[in-house]
Amino acid sequence: MMNLSHDFYEKLILFILTAAITGVFVPLLFKWRDERKLGEQKAHEAQLARQGKIIEAQVALLENLAKQLWEFQNLAFLIWMRLFNQAFSVRHQSIVQLFQQPFDGGWTDGIDTLG
Repeated sequence: MMNLSHDFYEKLILFILTAAITGVFVPLLFKWRDERKLGEQKAHEAQLARQGKIIEAQVALLENLAKQLWEFQNLAFLIWMRLFNQAFSVRHQSIVQLFQQPFDGGWTDGIDTLG
């Protein structure tokens, strides 16, 4: 009977250890794994947020650059138009003066003043 009792206690201790391992250590292991995954997920989300902010800053920079380039192009076009109008006005005035001169037969001399 002593052998059965010793065998029984051995099986009882083995059962308690198995219950402790599956009841305590396995949930602790799962908890540790879940916390590690949660930390990795938070780090990934933080990285995505940083990348999103970088992309937003790049978009703002490109929009600002495009706006300034359009303003520069508009200003350059306005300057060119003003210079063109002034040059046309000067040539127009010299042409008008040429035709307002009395015809004396030397009208080819007046053409050289157009250039």
